Amino acid sequence: MTGSNTQVSEYAYDPCGNNHEFNEVNVVGPELNAYMVEDDQPPIASTQMLYNRLGASSKTIWPGSNESKLSVVSELIHLKAQYRIPNACYDDLCRIMQRLMPKDNVMPKNIYKTKKLVRDMGLPVQKTHRCRNGCMIYWGCDSELSECKFCGHPRYKDNVGEGSSNRKAYKKIRALNNSFELGNKLDPERKLRLSKELGLKPRQIAIWFQNMRARCKNKQLEKDYDALKKPFEVIKADNHALQAQNKKLTAEVNN
Repeated sequence: MTGSNTQVSEYAYDPCGNNHEFNEVNVVGPELNAYMVEDDQPPIASTQMLYNRLGASSKTIWPGSNESKLSVVSELIHLKAQYRIPNACYDDLCRIMQRLMPKDNVMPKNIYKTKKLVRDMGLPVQKTHRCRNGCMIYWGCDSELSECKFCGHPRYKDNVGEGSSNRKAYKKIRALNNSFELGNKLDPERKLRLSKELGLKPRQIAIWFQNMRARCKNKQLEKDYDALKKPFEVIKADNHALQAQNKKLTAEVNN
């Protein structure tokens, strides 16, 4: 006997006589199983790095502190790079900070633990040169300069003998950079002239110019990407705002 007050069973009917629990997977269909992941499956590397970042940013340096573990480590790394603090001095500084903090702190013990924390979070770390007088760093478009563009101080140490291999290599790199600045296209006449002046094979000169052109092209692509990224983010935000407004107006019309 059926009627409007008939209750639907929480179990799906099976003609074979078995009662299977009626769940969402049965309703949607078997294709949903292809997207389901076992709970005990470990996350991929990029996801694990994201978890590590969130954990370090939310975990305080000690219970009750307003500073997170990530913020403290970031400031210490910045100071180490800015003032060129040796590793041994950094380790002593970490030990002193640990003694001043409560016993249940999570302060890294040394530079090894600090680098491991940064590496596990997937944060980029790259070393670069800077002018000895603090005028600039050799980064981006200035990464191939052999001397400071402000004070003219040489990038590399110049305290080697005149006949040493380091001194000769420095002179060759400087001559190649100066020639590349005059023109990145290498004609046969200039290639032979540089080969005689620097004592290098013409093929070595050609390969060096080819690599330099590739580096400059990559740097230009990075500049173009940075120039287009900001307008794209603005347009993307406007698009999301328009979509939200459209949904709101559609809901108002339907109601």
